[in-house]
Amino acid sequence: MSEPYETPRPFPLFRYVSIATLGVVGAAAAFGLAAGGHATGLLAVASMAVLYLALLGIVRRADRRLRADRAQIEASRRALAEQRDRLDTILSHLEEGVALYDEARRIVFMNRPLVERFGDRRGERCYEALFGLDRPCCSRDGDGDEACRSAWFSLMAPGGSYFELFSTPIQRPDGGCWTLELVRDISGRVSLERERAARDEALARERQAAVEQLLVGLNHELNNSLMGIVSALHVADREGLSEAERHEVVARIRAEVERLRAVVTRLPRITELGSVEYVGGVTMVDPWLVPKGRAEADAPPPAGGAGGDMVAGPE
Repeated sequence: MSEPYETPRPFPLFRYVSIATLGVVGAAAAFGLAAGGHATGLLAVASMAVLYLALLGIVRRADRRLRADRAQIEASRRALAEQRDRLDTILSHLEEGVALYDEARRIVFMNRPLVERFGDRRGERCYEALFGLDRPCCSRDGDGDEACRSAWFSLMAPGGSYFELFSTPIQRPDGGCWTLELVRDISGRVSLERERAARDEALARERQAAVEQLLVGLNHELNNSLMGIVSALHVADREGLSEAERHEVVARIRAEVERLRAVVTRLPRITELGSVEYVGGVTMVDPWLVPKGRAEADAPPPAGGAGGDMVAGPE
C-alpha cells in the first residue's frame, strides 16, 4: 500500500505579519516626527495602530481557520491510516489471492497469499509472473484493445494448475483504468470433479451391465416357462389322452404359469443380484439365485406337475 500522507508544517503567518506591522508602525512614527513635528507623528502612529489592529484581527481569524483545517486534515489522515491497516489485515487473511494491476498489466499490489505462492512479483506483468503466459489472459473488445470492464473466467496455466479469476476495473482520477483481480486456485476442485465424473461414468457402466444381465436372465427364465407351456399345449392337442394324462398336462401348464407369476412378483423385491454364466460366456442374472444367508422362501416353485416329468400321449 502507499505511504501515509504527511501533513505539512503550518506557515507562521500570524507571527510574521505581526512583526512586519510593528516594524512599519515604528518606521512611520519615526518618519512623522522627523518630518512634521509632534502632531504629525502622533497622527501617523495612530493610523498605523488602527491598521495594525485590523490586520491583527484578520490574521487571527485566518490562523484559527488554518488550525481547524490542520486538525481536520490530521484526523482524516489518522482515519485513513486506520482504514488502510484494516484493509491490509483483511487482504492478508484471505485464502484467495488479490492483486492490483496498472494499465500495462504490471503488478502494483499483491496480498500475502499471492506473495507466499509466487513471491514478490510487483513491477512484472501479471500474466507472465503469475500464470506463465506469453500474452494477457483478459478478454478484449472488438478493436483488439483490452476492455476496462468486469470479467470472470478460468484458465489452465502451462504447469497444469487451474485458476479462477474475477477482475473488476478501478477508474483513476487521471482517466486511467487499473484492475483489481481475485485469483483463486481451483486445481483441487477440478481434480475432484474429474474423479467424480470418472466414478459416475464407471457407475453408469456398471448399471448398464446389470440391466443387460437382468434382461438376459429374465429372457431365459420367461422363455423356459413359455416353452414348457407350448410343449404342454402340443401334448394336449393329441388324441387318445387319458383323463390322468390330461390332468397332468393341465397341472404342468398351471405350474409354468405360476412360475411366471412368481418371477413377476419377485422382481420388485430383488435387492441383491446373483449372476451365473450363460451360453457364449454371457453373464446373466438368475432371479432365483438365493444370496448367502437369505431365507429359502424365495426359492422358485418347481416346474411341471407334482408327478415330475410330463408323460406324452401316443402319437
